[in-house]
Amino acid sequence: MVINDGGIFSFGNAQFYGSTGGSPPSTPVVGMTVDDVTGGYWIVDQAGQVFGFNAPVLPLST
Repeated sequence: MVINDGGIFSFGNAQFYGSTGGSPPSTPVVGMTVDDVTGGYWIVDQAGQVFGFNAPVLPLST
């Protein structure tokens, strides 16, 4: 589970790999998804910034 400041809460056997809760992004976090390969996750804020935790962060193409 993720909250709007980027804080992550893990339950059951879900691993915690980090969060932005201690240093939140300038706009609220609006989404989260899991990387099926690593078990990590990405969160995205309202401005479109993506933060990866034990998941690859790929460069954006132009």
